[in-house]
Amino acid sequence: MSAAGGVLDRNDAHPADRRDLYLYDDKLFVAEELYCVNPTCTCNEALVAFSPTTRGSPDVGTLRVRIPTLEIVERDVHFKRAALLDRLWSAFSARHRYLSERLAERNRQMLDLASAHAQPRRPETRAAGAVGRNQPCPCGSGKKYKRCCGL
Repeated sequence: MSAAGGVLDRNDAHPADRRDLYLYDDKLFVAEELYCVNPTCTCNEALVAFSPTTRGSPDVGTLRVRIPTLEIVERDVHFKRAALLDRLWSAFSARHRYLSERLAERNRQMLDLASAHAQPRRPETRAAGAVGRNQPCPCGSGKKYKRCCGL
């Protein structure tokens, strides 16, 4: 994943989507998918992070996954929570029957969103002869247009 472009949680980009929740040992956990938003990046990876829904509780961990093969490239987890992370990943994988396709489609959507946002915007131009509010009035009074004929 490109460090320059950063990553974005899909739920932040699509807040109306249903959260992906998992119940384990009477505790509720959320899975968050994070994608690279650098339009030139070709990493083809996603981060899947699991955390409890209760505030103040430590995160379970994060997996960096190669999208086409679902190969786990990197695990960021405290050794005491490794077994819980494995169980949550298994539940996540089982819930999403076509997980590779799901991640690929969401990755494409996030890259499209990033590309659209990164498009250079053309500066607004005034019509020929138009006077700005703070420019001198064309009548020759020496006042700003907004204080003279622009009233």
